[in-house]
This record gives sequence, C-alpha cells and structure tokens, in this order.
Amino acid sequence: MSGNRDSTLAESRPPAGRAGITNHGYTRFLLLPTLTFSLSFGYLHGRFLSIPSARMSLRPETRPPVCTVVLEGIYNGNVEGKVIGAGRLILGKTPVIGSGSFSIPAGTLLSNIITIDIPDGAVFVASKRGKKYYTVDSASAKSLSPQNRVYFRSAADAEAAGYTR
Repeated sequence: MSGNRDSTLAESRPPAGRAGITNHGYTRFLLLPTLTFSLSFGYLHGRFLSIPSARMSLRPETRPPVCTVVLEGIYNGNVEGKVIGAGRLILGKTPVIGSGSFSIPAGTLLSNIITIDIPDGAVFVASKRGKKYYTVDSASAKSLSPQNRVYFRSAADAEAAGYTR
C-alpha cells in the first residue's frame, strides 16, 4: 500500500530542471499572433496616424556665428591667429582686435605672474636649499623659489635655524 502511494506522488511532480513550469500548447499558439498584431498595430499607428505637420525640414542658419579665436602659432616672436564671428580679443586690459587676423607680441601672453602668500607676522624668509635669510620685501627674497621658502618672525628665529644674514 505504501508503494502505490509513493508512485502516485512521483507522477504528480514536475520533471527535474523544470520545477513549476507548465508547458501548454495553447500558450505557444496564442503568442505568435499576439506579437504579430502588436508589432503591426504599432507600426501602422506610427506610420499613418501620426501628425503630418511634424515632419522635419532644414532651414538656413540666421543666427550670428559664435565668436571663435583661432591661435595659429608663434612666428618670429608674435602670436598669430584670427577672430571668427562677432567678438573682441582682449589681452590683459588692452583690446587687440574686433574680428579678423591678428599678430601680437608673444610676451603679452607669455608673462609668468607668480603670487606668493606671505604668512602673517613673517618678516624674514630663507630658502630650504640656501644658508642666508632675507627680509620678505627684498629683491633677493623675491627671487627665491616659492616651493623652497621658509618664513621666520624674527632674525633670532632664522639664526636659530642655522641661517645667516
């Protein structure tokens, strides 16, 4: 009796690897026509029922061109290029050109401005690589590399660190 019960349970179980999936023939039968109808309806709806006035057309550009500065290079110590469109090229505080070609001295663009922040209360400065210290506003101090600077509040602090005047 127990043998019949086990065989009944085995027959009602789904095959291994397909747990919970039932394969009915009518599912496949309805799937293909449903997909065909959906794709056809979507295509026809977009093709024939769309608003006809929404078609794309090309029009000539009526807006002014964007101002573009083209730097062609440095020739004989002058920066040469051109300004295309309505605009101005200004270097520093001096207007160079409104539009068209230009040739200006390269020194205008190639000046290297270095800003150095001096700590509050610092009166003397020295280089990490040197042996002398200077007042922060002296010409020698201005020639020190910014990354090598060491600041001191007094001459005694600089001398205690091993620097001489």
